[in-house]
Amino acid sequence: MNPMLAFERVKAIDFWRDDRIAMVSGACLIVLLTTLSYFPALVLHETLANGDLLNIDWPFFDFFARVIKGQASPLWSAQIWGGHPLFAEAQGGFAHPLNIIWAAIVTLVVGPIYSMNLFYWLLKIGGGIGVMGLCRTLGASFWSSTFAALAVVFSQTWVDQQHVLPVYHTMTWIPWCLWAMEVWLKRPTFGSTALLGSASALVSLAGYPQGLHGTMIYAFATLLIAPFQADIRREWAKSWRKRAMLALVGFAIGVGLCAVQLFPLLELVGLSHRNAGIDIIFAGLTPLSSYLRGLLVTDYTSNAGTGSLLVGILVSCTLLFSIPDRVKGHMLAALILLVLGWERATPIFGFLYDHHLVPGLGYFRAMGLYIAIASIGIAVSAAFAIDRLSEWKFQPRKEFPNARSLLTSYASYARYPLLLTAFWILALLSLRFDWKLAAHVALAIAAGAALVGLVKNRRPYLIAPVFTLVLTVEIFALRLYPFQFFPNTIFAKPPEVAAIQAVPDWREFKMMTDILFGVVAFIPPHSPELPIRIRIAVAAIAPMTNTLWDLPSMNGYLALALKRRTAIEDTLHDEIFGTVRTRPGLRLIDILGVRFITNGGELGTTGFRTLYVDQRPEIQVTIERMYLLENETALPRFQLYSRYEAVDTLEAAISAVKSMKMRKLVIENPDQRPMQLSASDSISESYESAHMEVLKATDTEYRLKVSTTKPQWLFLADANYPGWTAKLDGRNVPVFSAQVLGKAIEIPPGDHDVILRFKSMTFYIGLLISMFTLTIVVFGAVFILIRGCFTPS
Repeated sequence: MNPMLAFERVKAIDFWRDDRIAMVSGACLIVLLTTLSYFPALVLHETLANGDLLNIDWPFFDFFARVIKGQASPLWSAQIWGGHPLFAEAQGGFAHPLNIIWAAIVTLVVGPIYSMNLFYWLLKIGGGIGVMGLCRTLGASFWSSTFAALAVVFSQTWVDQQHVLPVYHTMTWIPWCLWAMEVWLKRPTFGSTALLGSASALVSLAGYPQGLHGTMIYAFATLLIAPFQADIRREWAKSWRKRAMLALVGFAIGVGLCAVQLFPLLELVGLSHRNAGIDIIFAGLTPLSSYLRGLLVTDYTSNAGTGSLLVGILVSCTLLFSIPDRVKGHMLAALILLVLGWERATPIFGFLYDHHLVPGLGYFRAMGLYIAIASIGIAVSAAFAIDRLSEWKFQPRKEFPNARSLLTSYASYARYPLLLTAFWILALLSLRFDWKLAAHVALAIAAGAALVGLVKNRRPYLIAPVFTLVLTVEIFALRLYPFQFFPNTIFAKPPEVAAIQAVPDWREFKMMTDILFGVVAFIPPHSPELPIRIRIAVAAIAPMTNTLWDLPSMNGYLALALKRRTAIEDTLHDEIFGTVRTRPGLRLIDILGVRFITNGGELGTTGFRTLYVDQRPEIQVTIERMYLLENETALPRFQLYSRYEAVDTLEAAISAVKSMKMRKLVIENPDQRPMQLSASDSISESYESAHMEVLKATDTEYRLKVSTTKPQWLFLADANYPGWTAKLDGRNVPVFSAQVLGKAIEIPPGDHDVILRFKSMTFYIGLLISMFTLTIVVFGAVFILIRGCFTPS
């Protein structure tokens, strides 16, 4: 061989085998593909708008920026659900350090829309780096780790979740948490324990509790094979006390760091409509065949899955090789999470769910996130299959001396590959054939041909880069642009908002919409109807978008609405459409101050008039026109009452309000009986004996001056919740839940200063615990660092 050619070949081998080059190349590839995926939003001033971006992401980015500027409080919002402990909801991720830093540095500079799109770009890259780190810790090569990272963050199921920030943000940190777990299993020290606890806290604080639930199931499942591995049993037998102690420390660190979010969340869960669990909203609607197709084919009409035939074939190839025990654990965990994610498509899930064999499963209404977590284990398995394929050596035919020996040896050598080939042929024949499946098959054949050629030419070091290249082509062809981009003006302030804000005292009242706001979330991202639906939702002031313009609303788009709020949903709807006989002024929509209604048509309900009609052409494509209606009998948020009725339960309160014949206050909390008024009081309803002046009104604090010559009740049409306190002339007085979704205090005759204030004790206790835990972790890290610097090597 020519010495120069030999030298050039050695240089090429060194290039592809150099870990540093592979690491940098892999990271750059992830950044490049992610940048291309978000290019219209990053460079062309366009935006994503599909799914829940309209109802959750955009409003939360704007709200977070206002919190940073001191213009809003995350602890309580009077603009959602008729009053809601927004921080406790967790979906805002108000305690997540990345969210805080991002809002303070980026959102305040570039605005919420660009900040939202840029944040998704960052999360996709972060998730890919987490998968690479996990694979490297397990022992995979850099190129196969890059393959796994691309297989996860560009999988159909991960791409499908790029429309709801709490879910996608949570998913981003799950690979990091699993990476930290592998580091801890290899070297259980205080440092790795603190790292694992911190990573778990980041998953929890991201805003979607189901992500931590799925991560814990996955992590536990990876350990199920440990008792069957002799070497692991021996190692753990020697260090079980140390591991057990450190595991408890790690658990305490994780709980301690997220206590600021966990404590308020647990309080809200107990008072929400999910306090006894919730049914799965789409249970049994998706057949198993759709899930299986989602695993192998990029098809957004089927249920989300990995969406790659190449990845699926590689995972099956692990049956041909010896792979590390920890990787087997990840394969088992992926299988378990798939079963959970497939819901009732398999009888196994039904048995686990119906018999409550998986703690906490009944508190979630959708299982799709478990498929996204399972994709991590699938990709890890595929990475190790690539590395084992790279170790194959081509066996020349001259090693078989005769035809009989050749056939015998080949049959023994190729038995399992032939079985796998037959399996995949049958599997593909069972799928619906279309161009997408054909593209996947073509790419898999191309990868197989490249594998044979590289092994035959003794260049196995190129197998992992070539497979990564094939996957990149697959992403380019099928998954790079799974959604539309729109001009930023699609989120422009609608004229309905201006019409409401033209009413002099609009801040004293609430709004509702009867337009189906979920109609946007379930529209396919490439549907031609999507831009029309978005414009209708914005014009209807869909839930959560009302916060952008400081409009108080009885609607919301969050998971944990208070039980008392959901209990009156049908009543509010019936009153708006005039199907009840309650006299105007005594209806819940009147008492709770619901003055503005957006609807796709006029209402014949007594007391309603048309305030504005939106006849823009883009609105009339789907509906004739958008009506903004005004309820002229709605009462302001502060009201005075001279009669009351005490009830024992929420149900009794709803019944009393619905059957109301005269103006009175219905209060709960019978353990705190009022002292001044009696239920039989018959003082005149006239306000002439009372005067009220609002001195300060924020979401978390109200200051008033009340003058009255007779006993009165002061009512605030804002939901009651633990943490609301009242002071009358500096003296603490009880706060009663009133009119189902409000709060009231008793006012004796005279001139009084009244203060209503929200102060969540669960938040402050959790904050204290979190800060204490963070201090310990930081001082521990500093101590380890200093000891390492001064300890002789």
